[in-house]
Amino acid sequence: MPHTYLDVCARAPASAEAFATALARGMTMFRDRGFYKRAQIAPADLALAGVAEFRDLNRLLDNWLWNRGQEPQYKARPRHRCRCVYY
Repeated sequence: MPHTYLDVCARAPASAEAFATALARGMTMFRDRGFYKRAQIAPADLALAGVAEFRDLNRLLDNWLWNRGQEPQYKARPRHRCRCVYY
């Protein structure tokens, strides 16, 4: 049975990791195999907007990569620009 975003939100515990997993399992648009970038961004966006709190937001791979990518040694290197539904 298809799930809506609100269905997944309603079932989510206070775990960003569990929420991202539920999104990836329950909704095709969040199922970019292997990395689940969109599924990881969703709880971070909800927390940033102040509509959800997650006790383990720092455990998401995307959060770690984003913060590491802000370091000067990484910012100094040119990066590719890819436009698709998974970014």
